[in-house]
Amino acid sequence: MLVVQTILTILAVQAGRLGTIGVVGLALIGAAATLGQHGEHIVLQMLNPTTFDLAPALLVIANIALSLGMLVFGILEWRTRRQRH
Repeated sequence: MLVVQTILTILAVQAGRLGTIGVVGLALIGAAATLGQHGEHIVLQMLNPTTFDLAPALLVIANIALSLGMLVFGILEWRTRRQRH
């Protein structure tokens, strides 16, 4: 997944169709990662008050927030590119 993400990031800085493919691809990876995080067993374990541990909980929250950010900013950039053309 990281190799694909790296390739899409390189494409995203390009102009034209290749850039759009990179942006949309990164947004889709962000969506998949966000949904995938919600299915992980560790999320419920880390955010449960009885088994709460700050450091792992912060990592879980950061994973969710960053993948959600990838999705949101990917959509915003895609819309901006569509409006330019």
